[in-house]
Amino acid sequence: MWLACIAAVAASLGAGFIIPGMPSADNLVKAVIVAAGAAAVMVTARDPRRILVLCAVAAPFSFTVTVAGFPLDTASLLLFVTGLALIGRLDAERVPAVVGIGAALMVAGYALATGAADDPALAAYGAARWIAVVTVLIAGAGVLRESPATRVAVARAVTIATPIVVLGALVQAAGVTVPPIGEPFEEHLDSTFGYYTNYAGFLALGSVVAIGCALHAARVRAPAWAVFSVISAVSGVVGIGLAVSRGGILALGVGLIVLLLLQVKRPAVALVGVAGVVAVLLVAFTLTPGTETAALKERLTTRQTSDIERRLIQTAGVTAATSHPLGLGYGGFRRYVRENVRATHTRAEVEHAHRTPVQVTIEGGWLAGAGFVLLFAGAFATSIRSAWRDVDPLSSGAAEALMGFVAQGWNDYLLVETASLLCVVAVLLIALTGRSGGEPRTG
Repeated sequence: MWLACIAAVAASLGAGFIIPGMPSADNLVKAVIVAAGAAAVMVTARDPRRILVLCAVAAPFSFTVTVAGFPLDTASLLLFVTGLALIGRLDAERVPAVVGIGAALMVAGYALATGAADDPALAAYGAARWIAVVTVLIAGAGVLRESPATRVAVARAVTIATPIVVLGALVQAAGVTVPPIGEPFEEHLDSTFGYYTNYAGFLALGSVVAIGCALHAARVRAPAWAVFSVISAVSGVVGIGLAVSRGGILALGVGLIVLLLLQVKRPAVALVGVAGVVAVLLVAFTLTPGTETAALKERLTTRQTSDIERRLIQTAGVTAATSHPLGLGYGGFRRYVRENVRATHTRAEVEHAHRTPVQVTIEGGWLAGAGFVLLFAGAFATSIRSAWRDVDPLSSGAAEALMGFVAQGWNDYLLVETASLLCVVAVLLIALTGRSGGEPRTG
């Protein structure tokens, strides 16, 4: 194993020297990170518990390297490696029936869309991407149910990643270029993500998961983790303010509302929760610079030019989804917009329809759209049931995060970035493995 790790490091560093532009500092750092990541994967690949934790903590830190003219997205590599490592643990009996049906429909939909797509190769990649996601979800759910400690570790991994992502935004705000973070997206900070909305969306997920971790740590009497989780939640809220993202604010707000609603059975805890949320928001507001606060207020109260474009694209997305039952395949919406949308406000290259369930339906057809709804509804119901019956703080955090993601996803599509997709997968795993859900079915 150690010889294999040394070989992986050497091979990755060697590959770095054929990255165009070597030996620039950016490419050197990327090569070192790829080498370390390859070694970490090889060490953990034989233990599914460890590779799930590694996937959760590494998901937000994605970048693209071009080796011998071929672009490699590290998040995509991590997704496929994790899927391959877990494929032997597939057991659909370990997830609720509705989730298994939803996963099967998604795979079938994307597979069928490949045959009708304008670019079959790209569509096949999109199908393989969701097959890997389904594999990680179903196999990973079984692993986490067998090892509750790993479930806690996955939640803590998301909590750990949250302040690190915010640190990347602070580095960008300071005008410092640190490879492989790079420059901000136009005037918006995006930290380790490719787009500021994805960055804010992750912080909304991370913040509410961190609150769940804080409650869990208090429950098991782990004060150090409780304090760190609170710090992580505060940093996440500050980071959303730095992003000046309305979608991030919406996701966070919905998540916090669900958090408080889940505490109705315990009035004392609900009161403490309200006080805690207010305290977190006040501290975060105090720490957020005045310029970002003013910019966010303007975005929340003023109609933006981009809103016109967004509505046009959303309308085109609904038309594409309803008129193509088999879907356009992964990446097919870009060509559809070029050929069917004529408006001065619409960009020539549109990645997605700015609405998550609609975009999935466009790519994988009606089967995939229905499967997506079933999968998320099943995961959300499982986490709600566990949070309500067993008073499980981790399930509460997962339910809050998923509802926030759904709210933000009604006006955007974060899953175009594999890093964001992996982060959502981590939350889905926590949601699917509460003590009340996912028991093997009989009969």
